[in-house]
Amino acid sequence: MKKIIIFVFSILFIISCNSQNKQDDLYPIKMNNGKYGYINSVGDVIIEPKFYYALDFSEGLAAIREKGFYGYINNTGQFVIPPYFEDAGKFKDGIAIVTTKEDKEIYINTKGEMIDIKLEQYYKLNKFYEGLSIVKTKNGFGYIDTKGNVVISPQYKTASNFENGLALVSKNGSDFGYINKSGKYKIEPKYYLATNFSNGLAAVKDSGYKTKFLNKEGEEILEIKSSYTCDNFSEGLAIFYEEGKGYGYVNKNGDVVIKPNSMFETLISFKEGVARFSTKNEVGYIDKKGNILFKISKDFFLGEVSNGMIPFYKRGESLTQIKYGFMNIKGEIKVKPQFKEVEHFKGNIAGVYLPKGFSDYLYINKEGDIIKPKKY
Repeated sequence: MKKIIIFVFSILFIISCNSQNKQDDLYPIKMNNGKYGYINSVGDVIIEPKFYYALDFSEGLAAIREKGFYGYINNTGQFVIPPYFEDAGKFKDGIAIVTTKEDKEIYINTKGEMIDIKLEQYYKLNKFYEGLSIVKTKNGFGYIDTKGNVVISPQYKTASNFENGLALVSKNGSDFGYINKSGKYKIEPKYYLATNFSNGLAAVKDSGYKTKFLNKEGEEILEIKSSYTCDNFSEGLAIFYEEGKGYGYVNKNGDVVIKPNSMFETLISFKEGVARFSTKNEVGYIDKKGNILFKISKDFFLGEVSNGMIPFYKRGESLTQIKYGFMNIKGEIKVKPQFKEVEHFKGNIAGVYLPKGFSDYLYINKEGDIIKPKKY
């Protein structure tokens, strides 16, 4: 009997994952009839074009503008929340920020029900993370839950979103520590620089010359000599700076994996196994062994890698003349510069704007081919 239950659970899990993937693979696009619908990554029309305007899916719902107002549809194109909002954002932790006809920002759940915030006065709304959202009042920052209850009273001068059960806060803007979801300090506020947790660790500084890495219990498990920087781990490596030698990377054991090199003026954290660098005259990418994958003149701007593709354009031109293209992590141009603006690749396709104007929004694949809706 237990085997049957486990088997059924596995099937449900797979169906759930496939359903989520299906939603993630839907892309809003304006079609030839002047209406918006949704296609998949090869151009198959999944939701027929029948909307005035459409936005990306998040948590199974997408904001749609119809008859002058926004509502939300599911992945079959049916309205789940009727259109009666002036503006609508993406869902996060089952909550979205919308603007009412009275020009007031409110929270709603996935049923379209308003979340009543149990505060007399508060300022701009924020997204939820791990079931809590930062809220600002005249007394400072605090946190509310998804029912609008005040869970941690406003008292902080600075506050960050919860990650892995902890949030970075400071009451005076200079002494940073970490609180749990009850508002109690898990790690005392004694650091003048600190980061959110990443890869299970947080980078902090209590002096000008060393960066320490804490686990979620507040234990200092690693200390490295690093002036000026307080960077966290990403993909198992962290940036450090050694006076007179330059920037390099260490692993979680404190071993120097990429030796500091004075030629690097800047380095960024690793993503997809590569990291961007700049020197006095060049910009490029390195791998996790410090090998330079490619470098080009600083006359070019290089963006952040996404699914192996790097947006770029040539500097020196006016904003109206800039044309974006894409290269791979070897520096090979895969999509020639031709677009006014580009988005990161989501799967194998990216949203782009043609030079004609921002109304000309299309999708391309990694070869630069425009993905046209089939049937339209």
